[in-house]
Amino acid sequence: MILCDRDGVQKCVVPENALVYKSERYRLYRALSLDEKQSYLLRIPCDVALNGEVNSEAETLKLLKEKSDDLEKKKALVTDGPVERIHYDWLFPRLVDTFVLGEDQGYRQANLLSILDGDVADFYPLPKLKNSYFVDAKSAAWILGRFFKLQTFLDDIGVYYEFDPNQVLIEPKYHRVVYIDWTHTSDIDYYNNGKLMAKTILDWLKDNDTEHEADFRKLLTDIAEMPDDNVLEGMSLHRLLYGNIRVWWGREYYPFTYFVTASHEWRRVSDSL
Repeated sequence: MILCDRDGVQKCVVPENALVYKSERYRLYRALSLDEKQSYLLRIPCDVALNGEVNSEAETLKLLKEKSDDLEKKKALVTDGPVERIHYDWLFPRLVDTFVLGEDQGYRQANLLSILDGDVADFYPLPKLKNSYFVDAKSAAWILGRFFKLQTFLDDIGVYYEFDPNQVLIEPKYHRVVYIDWTHTSDIDYYNNGKLMAKTILDWLKDNDTEHEADFRKLLTDIAEMPDDNVLEGMSLHRLLYGNIRVWWGREYYPFTYFVTASHEWRRVSDSL
């Protein structure tokens, strides 16, 4: 199906069976460019009354890109030689277009989103993965590291949100994590995000006789059970995590390793999910 805006301008192609996520507020679909060479995500609210939320997301994504680009430029100015990018912009989608649909779609506002340096088809919704698989300690560690990196960025620029694991996409081969829902942000800090992130990983973790997995599980538990008046900010959580895992496991690449619930066997990312 070709989706058009209220003026009849063609915007994208929505293939069959494209639904990624649904809630009472909106639907998220996989979509393609008109020439079907680029992959996108498409957010459409369930009711025109929610257009404000979708518009808010569009503005927030513009701000996140602007702030991420600014931080990259600042790093380049103080770095001699080749600059390794921070890549906060790998942790949120890019706004490709925002537009109002036609009368047949109830004049709802839609956001067309892309993933920088990634193909949407290679990313899996975290809820879908958790329904079928568990992960080992080393795989869980890099996912949690991406969560804490995102929190570090948002703390730095003063954009706050309440972490929801249902809004996470994961690309296992190249260790990518993208948080996809920016319809609700605030100038009020959600201090429990670090605890929610640790709990999400703790619930997904399965022991696999990995060295130091008991230490990792204890670290997760300690973070998840931090008292509300002593919760660490993103940067501190990130340093705490990597200060430990680099001692335990070093820095080498580790393939995504997961336990298939149906067959009761461990696999690695080279196997089909």
